Amino acid sequence: MLIVRPNADGTFQELPPVDLIVGEGTDALTIPFENFSVWYAAGTRQIHGLYLVGTPQAPAGKTRVSYTLAFNADQSEVEYHPVFEDIPVPVPYSVSRRQMLLALYRTERLDEVEAIVAAGDKIVQISWNETPSFDRDNALLCQMAADKGWTDSELDALFTLAATL
Repeated sequence: MLIVRPNADGTFQELPPVDLIVGEGTDALTIPFENFSVWYAAGTRQIHGLYLVGTPQAPAGKTRVSYTLAFNADQSEVEYHPVFEDIPVPVPYSVSRRQMLLALYRTERLDEVEAIVAAGDKIVQISWNETPSFDRDNALLCQMAADKGWTDSELDALFTLAATL
């Protein structure tokens, strides 16, 4: 929940989550911050020129990156308009040999990689065929990717896919 005060220019000033003093001099009124939550839960949206604005949770897999505030059509409430983005999926550092081979197969790169390995010297063949897992910084895999013009993003996507298999 946000507590905002409208400015003359149409923007809003967000107030900190502390007890608020509304009014001046002998007319001043201290409102404990906890009261705002109770009033909001009871359906109150405006108190002494301050507006209570609900802030919904981000959907699963998303994070809020920004938001705007605006009055509704009859200016009785302030609406909260969040902008959400997907939470980035971390690139796995290591995947099993099986996962990597399946990911290469699914991306139609397995035949290409196997041809490179077959054309390589004995060290390349042993390094490729005998590894139980592939790390993101595997020298042989990174060199093959560079030789084939794969971007870092494509290699990251390959590891991300492999981790799901």
